[in-house]
Amino acid sequence: GFNKENIIYTKIDNDVSGLLQKRFKNKLLTQSGVQSVSLSNMLPGTTPGGDHFMIEGIKDFFPMRTLNVGYDYLQTLGIELLSGRNFSADFGTDSMACIINESSARKFNWSPEEALGKSVSWNFSQSWDLQIFGHIIGVVKDYHFKSLQEKIEHMVLTMNSNFNNIISVKANPNNIQEVVNAMDVIHSELNPEFPFEYAFLEQKFTELYMGEKQFGKIFQYFVFLAILIACLGLLGLSAFVTEKKFREVGIRKTFGSSVFQIVIMFSKEFAIWVLIANIIAWPISWLIMSRWLDSFEYRIDISWLLFLVVGAITEFLAIVTVGTLAYKAARKNPVEAIRYE
Repeated sequence: GFNKENIIYTKIDNDVSGLLQKRFKNKLLTQSGVQSVSLSNMLPGTTPGGDHFMIEGIKDFFPMRTLNVGYDYLQTLGIELLSGRNFSADFGTDSMACIINESSARKFNWSPEEALGKSVSWNFSQSWDLQIFGHIIGVVKDYHFKSLQEKIEHMVLTMNSNFNNIISVKANPNNIQEVVNAMDVIHSELNPEFPFEYAFLEQKFTELYMGEKQFGKIFQYFVFLAILIACLGLLGLSAFVTEKKFREVGIRKTFGSSVFQIVIMFSKEFAIWVLIANIIAWPISWLIMSRWLDSFEYRIDISWLLFLVVGAITEFLAIVTVGTLAYKAARKNPVEAIRYE
């Protein structure tokens, strides 16, 4: 629901007035390769704080996630407006205005257009003595500001906080290093007491799924070992059966059986056992994968075709493993087999 590519961000933590961040932003906008700059108190990938809101037409306080942003936040992250407008310096009342996401509008049974102009009150203190009265100026399309394991929550974007210490820069993909160097120079000029640190928003979201990526790699290794051990077991078992039926193979060939018929005879027996193993494994695999996917609010469904494909692959591996030995046995001179004992 937003564009995380080519977004570089840094933090300034020693200025609660917000003036330093604004100077940082203005200087960055003069640099070539910088497409957009915005300030905020949090970035996607971090759970925003929550506040209680009084909504027009709603009797009780309603809890919503709150994100304080600057004028160009939606533009910088490519968040889509469904109705209304973005925050603008041309409107002095925007310091008391807010933008909600479409999940919030649906909660209050509003269309994106019906939400515009509705009155809202809130505050950022422990009591309601310093209440802020504002109105809704826009509705944004839902976007995932947290991991896909979690449902999109009701969220409000406001502009009434100076402590937006995160500076997000949308850079031209051809000028990434140039923009980083410019940010370093400006940071050293405005905030020399602190080291310059930066990161990419895309990298931040990658880290959200690091556990799944590591689990995937470990699982791949175990799958490879399981297939290898299974094939070795089949190889050993088929070698034993082939050796045991070596004389039978010679007799069958003497009576006119072809190499293909003998290979089919051996492979058919093993193929049936592999099919039974698949039938036992499918419901267990489905149950384990379903439980794992249930930890994600937004997830795929497990298709039955997946099990058929896996079953076909395991059957193929079994037939190739067993068929190779059966083929070698069937190719031998039947005389050797008949006088084997």
